[in-house]
Amino acid sequence: MKKTFPLSLSLLFAVLFLFLSINPARAASPTLLLSPPSGSFIVGSTFDLSILLDTKEQVVSGLEVELFFPQDKIQLSGPSIGQSLIQDWIVPPSFSNREGRIYFSGNMPSPGTTVSKGVVLTFTFRIIAPGSGEIRFGQNTRVFTSQSPSTDALGQTAPAFFNFNVAAPLGPQIFSSTHPDPNEWNRDSTIILSWDRNPLVEDFSYSFDQDSSGFPDAVSDTKANSVSFSDLESGIWYLHLRQKAQGVWSGVSHFAAKIDVSPPESFDIEVVPDARTSQKDIILQFAAFDKLSGLDHFELKIVNLTQDDQDEGSLFFEAFSPYALSNLDVGRYHIIIKAVDKVGNFREEFVTLSIVRPIYRFVGPDGVDLGRFLVPWKWVAAFLGSLALLIGAISLGLMRLHRGRIYYALRDDWKKLINSFRKPPTAVFLAIALFSGFLLPGIVNAASPPSISIAPPVYYPEEEIFYLSGTAEADSAVSLVFINENGEETLSVEVKSDKAGEWSIAKDLGLPPGKWQVKAGVAQGNSYLWSDPKTFNAVLTSSLLGVMGVSYAQASIFLSAIILLSLLFLTYFFFRVRGKVKNNISNLQN
Repeated sequence: MKKTFPLSLSLLFAVLFLFLSINPARAASPTLLLSPPSGSFIVGSTFDLSILLDTKEQVVSGLEVELFFPQDKIQLSGPSIGQSLIQDWIVPPSFSNREGRIYFSGNMPSPGTTVSKGVVLTFTFRIIAPGSGEIRFGQNTRVFTSQSPSTDALGQTAPAFFNFNVAAPLGPQIFSSTHPDPNEWNRDSTIILSWDRNPLVEDFSYSFDQDSSGFPDAVSDTKANSVSFSDLESGIWYLHLRQKAQGVWSGVSHFAAKIDVSPPESFDIEVVPDARTSQKDIILQFAAFDKLSGLDHFELKIVNLTQDDQDEGSLFFEAFSPYALSNLDVGRYHIIIKAVDKVGNFREEFVTLSIVRPIYRFVGPDGVDLGRFLVPWKWVAAFLGSLALLIGAISLGLMRLHRGRIYYALRDDWKKLINSFRKPPTAVFLAIALFSGFLLPGIVNAASPPSISIAPPVYYPEEEIFYLSGTAEADSAVSLVFINENGEETLSVEVKSDKAGEWSIAKDLGLPPGKWQVKAGVAQGNSYLWSDPKTFNAVLTSSLLGVMGVSYAQASIFLSAIILLSLLFLTYFFFRVRGKVKNNISNLQN
């Protein structure tokens, strides 16, 4: 017997087939592409790069595009806005050859556009250096459709990869023993270049410059097959070479050498919450930029300025930003951060960090920090001293004016006060108060020329050790000479550089106050090669009282205590004498 499908099941299949036939699959997301996606180009030439939009049959109403390119190898050449799908610019194209960035955003003509390979924009790049590079879309790249004008509908993006080469040799083949790879940066500022020589060659003509398309003249420069150059500046250098054989000059061969002898650019160190704080957990934030070989890593060193005879050669260690310092002891520190590029050049920056007790949050060796300005300790001490003298004069005047009342008013009170000290609770409180006074801390007394990279602008001989660092020839003796403001060399200290050529000193020098210069030198025969001098101020935070040194902070605390006690006495005196007068008037009235 032949089986048949029920009528209801047949109707269900028919409805599903009809629904699928009239509802196509959901459209794919739009994509952004780069054209050409890859290629090889010659240094000195130009090439065009286009941004293409494939809407995948969706109606696209607007775009936001961020594009990054290797700024050390290619540069935008005469950027301009040509034909584009975008007609209404929200942000016109902005170009930065320094950052290697292109950015723009805009809308298509209403109601939008549907294309498969529509040109958004075309850029012309000039190749300035050999190597390889990637051009890619950034995070701020979005596609908006007419269905959801505020939602990013971008499906995917694809980068482009390119190789940039020096032109093929039309003359002799050039090579270098010091800079063998034209695509790699080198720290050596001396270059040796050689080339092949045919027995029939009579002469060579060459030029050496930073022009990738340089062309030597038809005048002989040498008959040798090598040449060297020294003390070259940072940049990309090119040797352009021709040879003459049987009276005929050949085409030109080019050789590129990338030299980087420059350190990374200077940078700032941000301290959170502050460089002077009572908190013992600190966050350091830093970033640096190197425009040639590129930044490789950071190194960090902590020097405790309140500890003498510490290890002067304490090592740097690799660190990343942000970097956390925890459980620091009260004291002053030099935080030194070294930015190192990919060939070993480095730059050091430092910040002085002060960890203080909460009571000294706004009190430093220079004075009292009031936020917008700093009040030096001498001014603070002078003001408090004047105020103490004024209050003392007022107190003496009042005592003379009310001598009789004071005597009778204080006689009974003094007896009561002495008796109260004999009671256990009061005696214990008095002992604690006296002992705590001793615990109140004042400010703690504490075969090429070399270079000085870290030097303090201000040195506090009574509070901290003197820290200085720099570079010299590896394993060499470095002499540090200190010159006072009269031009006299009053102190000399010798340190030794390590195998990397770095040296440092961390000692308690106890220099007299004033302006000082320090310079570093290494012996060369019977003379010295000296660095540029660094200037700093040696500042004392105390003055001599007889034979004893008293810090301005301690004097200010002492004067503040006298003023406070005087004010308390005057307050007590006012109310006590006032009470006596009232009692006398009341007795007379009665």
